[in-house]
Amino acid sequence: MRAVIKGIPYEKVILKGEIFYHSWVAKRLRKDMLDALEKHRQEGAYLVLVSANIAPILLPIKEKLGFD
Repeated sequence: MRAVIKGIPYEKVILKGEIFYHSWVAKRLRKDMLDALEKHRQEGAYLVLVSANIAPILLPIKEKLGFD
């Protein structure tokens, strides 16, 4: 992945993460999954996002879905 983003300004990589979230991730979020996240949040669970992806791609997902 480093070779793919090498030389690209960090701000542009962050923007690509936002675009990815809105164009791909948001369209695939199911209500039952969002409800389960909310249920765990209400129960005081610590929500952890685990992925092999890079932080700039995961940041919008973490923020929008409320992972800790």
